[in-house]
Amino acid sequence: MLQRIQSLWLLIAGLLMAATFKIALFSGNIVKTGQPAQFEKLTAGSSILLAIVVAVSALLSLYIIFVYKTRKLQIKLVLLNLVVSILAVILFYKQTQQYVEGESSLFILALVFPVVSIFFLILALRGINRDEKLIKSLDRLR
Repeated sequence: MLQRIQSLWLLIAGLLMAATFKIALFSGNIVKTGQPAQFEKLTAGSSILLAIVVAVSALLSLYIIFVYKTRKLQIKLVLLNLVVSILAVILFYKQTQQYVEGESSLFILALVFPVVSIFFLILALRGINRDEKLIKSLDRLR
């Protein structure tokens, strides 16, 4: 159902990943081939691959909320979303390696969004597993 606590965790995870499109995760000077160093801000939209991975993670989190009738599918999709979210964190880190110099304190603060999103996905997975166990125990009583 939509009023389960894991729906809230999934919604928060999706919103945190979507927020990385607007909030700069890192800022600093980047050197591109044949050009002088330029000051740029790193967001999820900075690279096509990163944008796709973050968008998939955000949309998948929101989609999982609405497949509440099939908990086994929900569990598989949350595990897939965990992998995609971890991939997003790795891609964010790889993107920061292209910067010559930057503001590291901003980097640490902003990476909280994708990491906290992973934490909320784990909480949602625990809630879905708890519901699955409850349904199985009720089936045994019949």
